[in-house]
Amino acid sequence: MSSIITAGLCRETQRLRVRAAQVCFDRGRAQAPALQRRLLREWTQLQARLQELQRIAAQLRDTAVGLDPLSLDLLEELLRRPLPLLPPQATEAGWL
Repeated sequence: MSSIITAGLCRETQRLRVRAAQVCFDRGRAQAPALQRRLLREWTQLQARLQELQRIAAQLRDTAVGLDPLSLDLLEELLRRPLPLLPPQATEAGWL
């Protein structure tokens, strides 16, 4: 059971990272201001979810008995990796 929990969180972390990379790529190519804003909002939501997953991992480390320490180490390693950065025009346009 414990490995199912950590495996699911690892998969979600990886999916989040892949989506963030795609959002950054799309944001760099987008011409329409409305699309640029939507992509920025989505990237911000992905960042917030990553922080939430980091809190969950910390709670699991502190409270969960019977979880495989190696699985938790992998999850925490995946969560420590930064998301891809948005192209500079996101901050230059005052959208942050």
